[in-house]
Amino acid sequence: MRQITQRRSSRGFTLVELLVVITIIGILAAMVFPAMTSAMRRTARMTCGQNLKQIQIALEAYFNDNENTYPFTGTTGDSANKHFGLLFPRWCTTETIFICRGAQPRQYKADNKIDQNPTGMTRTDSLKAGENCYAYAFGLGAPNTADSPLACDQLASTGVTSQKWANSGLGSNHGTEGANVVYRDGHVDFKQATSDGQWNTKRYPAMKAVEKGRVVDPANAAPVAGE
Repeated sequence: MRQITQRRSSRGFTLVELLVVITIIGILAAMVFPAMTSAMRRTARMTCGQNLKQIQIALEAYFNDNENTYPFTGTTGDSANKHFGLLFPRWCTTETIFICRGAQPRQYKADNKIDQNPTGMTRTDSLKAGENCYAYAFGLGAPNTADSPLACDQLASTGVTSQKWANSGLGSNHGTEGANVVYRDGHVDFKQATSDGQWNTKRYPAMKAVEKGRVVDPANAAPVAGE
């Protein structure tokens, strides 16, 4: 009796089947990746808002302990002695709140060089006002109310005014979507970038100093003519 052995023929994917699989993977990726990217942006935006909230708490603590005076604002080229650097070490003990997750690079910038270890940098006379992820104290010297803006994502242009708060005036922490703003009362808003100015100087009198291009004079904390 002869034993007949049957062999199963094996074959690989045909080109058509392979293309179908690739197409399905591409469709799934197109559905998943935007959702992941959007979730990451929302997370970065939320963390940024929490950073600004902590900065607001530190600024208000400094304000209360220094005869109702905020730290000097300084200008783009000034050293850390005239803005956030004054919060260390009494009113703030960590640098991480000054680093926005949405910003590139996501580290402090000291002396025009990227420090791979932000916590190890020297703050004194090294961190420039224009190199922060955040900016603050627009219009000090004008009336300050609970709904006055206190700090926000760094603006893209030092010459931006309150009526130019649009895509071209926002920083790149959150792309062209907008920017986080914290107010004196501690609440944080995400301002959507629009073609129209976001700031209303009638509602926010403190923003008039920005509109007129004025900065704060460290000597008396009153608006003076800007450069």
